[in-house]
Amino acid sequence: MIAHPEEAIKYSELKQTLAEKSPTNITKYIEGKNNYIKAIDDKAETWRKTNLFN
Repeated sequence: MIAHPEEAIKYSELKQTLAEKSPTNITKYIEGKNNYIKAIDDKAETWRKTNLFN
C-alpha cells in the first residue's frame, strides 16, 4: 500500500463503508474486505514474479 497510495485510499474507503454498514458485525466487515485484499495480493504476487526474478 505504501507504494500505491491510490490503492490505500480505496481500501480505506472500503473499510469505512463496511464499518458503516455493519458496525457491530465483525464477520461481515472482514468478509467485505476479502475480495479486495485477495485482488491486491494477486497484483502483488504478479508484480513480484515479473520484477524480482528477471
